[in-house]
Amino acid sequence: MWGSMFLPYANRNNPSGFFSGNTNNAPIISFHGVQDKVFNYKSQEIRFSLPPTLGNYNHNSDVNCLYNTPLILNGVTNIDQYSLGAQYIFEKILQPLQIFRELYLDCSMDHGLDKGTVDDLDPNTKYCSDFGIGTSTTSSAVLSYIIQRACTFFQAIIGSTSGTLEGDPNIHKVFIECVNNRNKCTALNLSNNDCGSNPAIPCSNQAQSDNLNCHSGDIITL
Repeated sequence: MWGSMFLPYANRNNPSGFFSGNTNNAPIISFHGVQDKVFNYKSQEIRFSLPPTLGNYNHNSDVNCLYNTPLILNGVTNIDQYSLGAQYIFEKILQPLQIFRELYLDCSMDHGLDKGTVDDLDPNTKYCSDFGIGTSTTSSAVLSYIIQRACTFFQAIIGSTSGTLEGDPNIHKVFIECVNNRNKCTALNLSNNDCGSNPAIPCSNQAQSDNLNCHSGDIITL
């Protein structure tokens, strides 16, 4: 949830291949903000440590509890790992390996949910991390929605309905600023025709511009 998955940098061009030998790969339901500046919702390069600046603190070298010392990280010279956010986890790992999956993107959300309710905020701001529920909602309502979606998703898997969920191309697995109203786990309730199913569809200009008028106070992270 608004986090990322780290891979060796050498596997950046074939992330699914890194997991293809696994006997079991866990299903994943993801919620991520397009405006996230901590973990990019697509991908980013990771460097473990920057080299020391003044020579006083060398955080890219360690000798504690190591048999062969020191351990030195190469800092800005090398890219240590490759980080995939929710959209690329969906596109480049889960989809090629046909792992059960759902992706939810909020076009205005940063790293975590806005804190508080609309009544607590400046009247000129909006509660924007709503995943399509509506900017007049609250953090509690969004958390309830996330929990409901996760329960329905995993119940479908436990109840063996997930084969239909995976195999039917008309069943949407991607929800971009759009509410998923599935509320049961039978085949008749798996489809939701109100939302697009292509994660490559960008957020609308309006949805992105809404971020300029969003509450930017403390955030709630899970």
